[in-house]
Amino acid sequence: MDVLIEAAVHFIANEHDHSDEWLGTNRYDKRGWAGYLALALLERKDRLSEVPNAAWSSWAGALIWFHTVPSNAGDREIKLRLLSRAVENSASQLAAAVDAYVRGELMQGHLASETELVDPAWHVELADTFAALLTELADAITRTRGDDGPSDAAGQQAPHPAPDEPPNGRKADQAALSLTTDESRTHALQRWEEMLVALLQAQDQRAVDTAHHALEADVSSGWQRQLAARAARALLTVDSHQYLATVLSAVGKDAALGRDVALCLGASYSDFLADLEEEQLAELYRWLSGLFPPEDDVPIEGVHFVGPEEQTREWRDRVLQSISSRGSEQALRALTKLRDECPSRVIITSHILRARTNLFASAWSPPTPVELAALFEDANRRLVRSERELADLLVEVLEAIGNDLPTHGELLWDRLPARVLPKSYQLKEAWLPKPEPALSAYISHELTKRLERRGLAVNREVLVRPTDAYGAGDRTDIQIEATMRDDPVKGPTPDRIVVVIEVKGPWNRELLSAQQQQLAQRYLPEAGTRTGIYLVGWYPLEQWTYKGDYRRRRVAQLSEHALLASLETQAASITRLDALTVPFLLTIPRPHRNSDGT
Repeated sequence: MDVLIEAAVHFIANEHDHSDEWLGTNRYDKRGWAGYLALALLERKDRLSEVPNAAWSSWAGALIWFHTVPSNAGDREIKLRLLSRAVENSASQLAAAVDAYVRGELMQGHLASETELVDPAWHVELADTFAALLTELADAITRTRGDDGPSDAAGQQAPHPAPDEPPNGRKADQAALSLTTDESRTHALQRWEEMLVALLQAQDQRAVDTAHHALEADVSSGWQRQLAARAARALLTVDSHQYLATVLSAVGKDAALGRDVALCLGASYSDFLADLEEEQLAELYRWLSGLFPPEDDVPIEGVHFVGPEEQTREWRDRVLQSISSRGSEQALRALTKLRDECPSRVIITSHILRARTNLFASAWSPPTPVELAALFEDANRRLVRSERELADLLVEVLEAIGNDLPTHGELLWDRLPARVLPKSYQLKEAWLPKPEPALSAYISHELTKRLERRGLAVNREVLVRPTDAYGAGDRTDIQIEATMRDDPVKGPTPDRIVVVIEVKGPWNRELLSAQQQQLAQRYLPEAGTRTGIYLVGWYPLEQWTYKGDYRRRRVAQLSEHALLASLETQAASITRLDALTVPFLLTIPRPHRNSDGT
């Protein structure tokens, strides 16, 4: 191995690649190939320091030419290290090799891929070469066929001499760029874009000027539009935040250019969306949806080739996803503006909801242990975000009311003294339930007292559907409203969350039908809600001692548990009406014993 290394150093120091004879042609030289392999060996063995500085200029052509860009063609990292070492000692020769290589490869219809590893930021001479090639490539790509060279007798363009046979005795690296086929122009277009990106990343103003020139040129020809589209993509790839306005301004002047740019960008949109601000993304969506309206989308089912237009339409929708994923106040503002501009596009509304969820998630900070303990200890603290959560809260409050009733339940009973009772009763007093309005008033009072400072409004006898000018119509027994702020940052939210409570005595003739026909089908839609509580006040029959009350005879036919089971079964079927009703039986005992001891 030592002998091989010594031979490699000797060969590099005393030979050269003869690239002036073959670089940019369809041939190669084994001496150049051997020189590159010798340098690669020395690099692997960490022996490059033994190569004389002056020797690097002798191998610039071989370093540029050796194939490493295709997969498994060679070690790219080794070539990068060799190039960076060479530019320190032979920048002029390396720049000249780049020029000869690009010209020759493209004129033969090849991609000239090896320039992907050359960074113009390494040296000013490389940057100068890139800038000059960009100008010549743009001219060659957009030049009309008639300007490319002489035509044959049939009127077809005559083929140019091969690069290794330069016209008029000029060397290939001195020949004017000429692209004779669509394939060669396509390859040149790709190389032009990649070199433009490299020069933009090197922060060379000439690259910016080149891109602007391409965007502002006459785009009546297809090749010029493609050049402008690649310029737009290069600008956005390097700094979408800085150049988006420039690109949109340019493409807005020509519909055909705008479409070509959008189709070009559709295949690589993920490269630059992350750098855009929310309002910039919204502007990008406006442009894309103007070119490709969502209303015109045609779903394609099954396995199929995804073409440029389908990719671009997907990109349009991904822009909305990118906005909503930010979970920021700016994202909500941007999406709200888009929703106001396009109210029929449900997809925007769905992304507003997603953005709001993401905002809440990102803004949420977990409570401290002390705060968490306080929440557990204080039953009055509760988060209500929906009608169902409000209904759950109300059921808990009603259960608390029921637990307290044994201490004062007689307030909801009427006591009849002996003087008004028939003598046949032989009672000193008799008890019977108060009418439904009294029970409704009591429940409303208790809810108001227990829900104060929670931001809830408890209303009785709310007129939800007037039938004349004198106040007649449908009135809910109790209506609970949680008012919501219309936050300009978080966007429009429901201005209220409503739950209706319908109160019934067990003697009511419509007891078994009102939950569906009255509450679910009439009161809930009229009140603008989908959720209600069907509250039945249950008076224990054994404590209902006034047997002359006609209502008692109706209740005597019922069982408390069977009634609740029947109402719950009915509530389950009501869900098919897109409504939610919660049956609740409130037992109302009276603590006082009868005078006769019963």
